[in-house]
Amino acid sequence: MKHYLFLFALVCFAFGVNVPPIYGQSPWVAPQNGPNFVWGGNYFNTIISSPQPNMLAGRVYFFASRAGSNCNAFVTTDNGITWQQQVIASTVRVLPGFSEVGTYAVDMFMLDGQHMWLLSRDAATNAQSLLRTTTGLAGLVALPNPPPASFSHIHFFNPNVGLALANAPLRIFRTVDGGSTWNLLPNVTLTGSLALYPFTTFQGASNTVWIFTDNAMLRTTDAGLTWTTATIPNGFQTVAFENTLQGLGYTDASVRELFRTTDGGLTWTRVPNGSQPTSTSITAMPNQPGTYLRVGYTGIFALTRDGGNTWQTMSTDGSNFYMVAASSPSHIWAGSYEWGSSSRPGPPLLRYVGTALATKKSATPALSILVYPNPSTGLVQLAGPLTGKETARVYDVAGQLCQQGFVSDAQRTLDLSAQAPGLYLLKLTAPDGTIRTQRLSKLP
Repeated sequence: MKHYLFLFALVCFAFGVNVPPIYGQSPWVAPQNGPNFVWGGNYFNTIISSPQPNMLAGRVYFFASRAGSNCNAFVTTDNGITWQQQVIASTVRVLPGFSEVGTYAVDMFMLDGQHMWLLSRDAATNAQSLLRTTTGLAGLVALPNPPPASFSHIHFFNPNVGLALANAPLRIFRTVDGGSTWNLLPNVTLTGSLALYPFTTFQGASNTVWIFTDNAMLRTTDAGLTWTTATIPNGFQTVAFENTLQGLGYTDASVRELFRTTDGGLTWTRVPNGSQPTSTSITAMPNQPGTYLRVGYTGIFALTRDGGNTWQTMSTDGSNFYMVAASSPSHIWAGSYEWGSSSRPGPPLLRYVGTALATKKSATPALSILVYPNPSTGLVQLAGPLTGKETARVYDVAGQLCQQGFVSDAQRTLDLSAQAPGLYLLKLTAPDGTIRTQRLSKLP
């Protein structure tokens, strides 16, 4: 990427205005100490997601008709206390003809604060590259082998196993070595046209992901080894799942309608609550059963606690909402967009600081700590809140202590390489005595 630094310098010259800190008197504000985006005029859109607890990952695409484009990536793993930020792609227009040179960011997936992949395309040749890092945004490096097809979207379950989608014809590829090589899945068929953002999952989903087209759905719960397919009522504009079974899908193909599934997307039932407000994004609130958030380009922000039957409007303002995500029940984020219609566009990334959202306690709350990859051949990562230095103990099925160490925010890796293949129990003990457990599977 170093040979494109001169392009970035030119783009900074063309786009060099900082984002304003607050957007009017709305309950949505630019996060304090948040990313300082390189401004790109009145054309941008912001994509965000929360793949792990307390994590927000995203990117902002900026466009200027006669200057080019750039893409800012950002990530926090502590609900916005600290951030990583990097310009991951940029182009400039050159004379004659204003042709573009540089790179576009086709897609990006951030698994955690260290493991990330960037699908990049050369603006002049259309050649694709896949970049990977295990040390955070600043460490992205192109892999030696180019993608075997024209990929459009990527998704990873752990540092090794991932999926890629290719168009014309629609195909699914799978990798087990972090993207270095890819194999076509020959017996998996996609029909129709891919949704704008075809991969859908939920926070901490591990090996589960859905792929949506305008007429069908594919689902895997074992990281792409086996698949289930089903037809869908309409092409969903946005889909959200709270677990492997319950989810909502919104469509405005002919009329605005909301659909619910309770079987992982195999069947969908229309939610009978009248006309739906225009929505661009729906997301599930982590660890709050039946609780979803929705936003729309009209500035609406709404909440449901009963699986979509009723909605409470939390705010209506001038924000052009594009996506919504929740890194925790008390940390709500929105990505905005602007397409040249405003003389004063708002910040690309917003945080909700309005009325506190009442929580709904789960009778069987999900674990707030996640371990991945699981199963693992050795190294595993911890995702979720840690309280200071916690003691990590690993027990076998007979209850014998196999290894012991410490984990913290600065050290989230456990090495199980010395353990024999089999099932284990990880027990984390915090300084205040709080104990959390997670089952582990060690592979040969």
